[in-house]
Amino acid sequence: MTISIIGGLDRLKRHYEDALKEKGHKMKLLSQNKRQFYNYLSNVNGIIIFTNEVSHNAMWCAIKYAKTLNIPVARSHSSSISGLKKSINKIEDVYFCKKKLS
Repeated sequence: MTISIIGGLDRLKRHYEDALKEKGHKMKLLSQNKRQFYNYLSNVNGIIIFTNEVSHNAMWCAIKYAKTLNIPVARSHSSSISGLKKSINKIEDVYFCKKKLS
């Protein structure tokens, strides 16, 4: 499963990758304002938004995009590793629940 992280801190990128690898996931990290915003959201199975690190506009654009493609979204105010792990668990719960229903 590939998870896109919006927000977050560059200095924690390695720790984010390690936390996702523990669960067997790949990561796309968007920690700065990029022109190819939607490229970071394409071909992902879940989106995690660290709300204290991104603009409201970026957050709402990501949520709107996720709704159109039925991608699960988890929001966390904290960009810490424990906040990431909680968000990963939320994404997994929603993702695997949807797979069981289909």
